[in-house]
Amino acid sequence: MQLFAYDKSTIVYSELASKKTTYLCPQCGGKLRLKKGLHRRPHFFHMNRPKGCFQGRKSLLHQIIQKSLLTFLPPKECFLEKRFLSIGRIADFVWEPKKWIFEVQCSPITLSEVKNRIQDYRAIGYRVFWILHDRQFNRKRISSAEFYLRKKQASFFTSINEQGKGLFYDQHEWFLRFQRLEKSQKIPIHLHSPKMSKPIFVKETISLDWRKRLKNILSFYYALLLKILTH
Repeated sequence: MQLFAYDKSTIVYSELASKKTTYLCPQCGGKLRLKKGLHRRPHFFHMNRPKGCFQGRKSLLHQIIQKSLLTFLPPKECFLEKRFLSIGRIADFVWEPKKWIFEVQCSPITLSEVKNRIQDYRAIGYRVFWILHDRQFNRKRISSAEFYLRKKQASFFTSINEQGKGLFYDQHEWFLRFQRLEKSQKIPIHLHSPKMSKPIFVKETISLDWRKRLKNILSFYYALLLKILTH
């Protein structure tokens, strides 16, 4: 189900589109038309889908998160599904003046794919921020890909659902190998200047009492930061 398209260079959402207008796919540039009914959400469909276009296969949740990004960032400076021909990549969301890319991740991903994307985008001068959905990520046991992104301070989380409700957030956390021992409350991320917290990596020799003390220290500084920001 495809929720957004372009009318020339302007992004158009399916709920605001017209059946009489021909739109363009943000990924392949193919022609799209609108389809809607009493019991089905309005969406776009390809009049003649090329084999290499996968835009319509992206999950509803993935596309809603992409759409949510445009509510926080300047729409005239941002692009959805931007194609980079020189590296053979299509970015989920690009803030062009900043040279920032936001990659939305709602499904499992391998460490090698994460590293390859970062390297490819870096080669053409872009920085990548990964948005990990907490239905798949932010669990006690974490994958090597998530561990790498958190260690590099290259990712944050989102709880946005299919109705568009939720937030982009980060958290204080500490790990023992690939296990998340503790995490703080959700800290909203300001997308204009996303600053990810640096995780703490606990050695196996540290006792549980030390972990509790560490949690109390972090909780104190987190509460102090909130107090400063709200006054």
